[in-house]
Amino acid sequence: MKRTIGFAAAAALLAALAGCATGPRLSSVPAFSKAKGNVKFHTTLYSGTRIFVRIENLKEPEKLDPPGYTYVAWVQSDREAPPQNVGALLLDVDLNGQLRTVTALHEFEFFVTVEPSGDAPQPTGPPLFWIHKDRALTSDGGRLGASIVQ
Repeated sequence: MKRTIGFAAAAALLAALAGCATGPRLSSVPAFSKAKGNVKFHTTLYSGTRIFVRIENLKEPEKLDPPGYTYVAWVQSDREAPPQNVGALLLDVDLNGQLRTVTALHEFEFFVTVEPSGDAPQPTGPPLFWIHKDRALTSDGGRLGASIVQ
């Protein structure tokens, strides 16, 4: 029986390590099936979370439904807490967006919406990209990456 428990624990550890190597997946709505990107989380010196997001092949925000002006990233600690605007993605001429930002949170929902302004106080549109960031996922020295999948 001990050997079975030891094997099961080793298998679970290997599965967890394999999951950390590729990172969790950033989900997106079907309208962004051609979008490619990633998000990386790092623990900061003062125990916050540094976030770096890069998404390629975005669509012009003005042409979305509902239309907007810019893509905004949000963090939300739980369903009862209001989302916090952590910044607008900077878009280049090829509609690739990126953002570097920091939050004091360790566990949160991270999502991106299209908004009328970069300083929107709350989301007005639905999440277009999202991921759940769990504190346990940064056990690899505070580094975590995720890719967008459809």
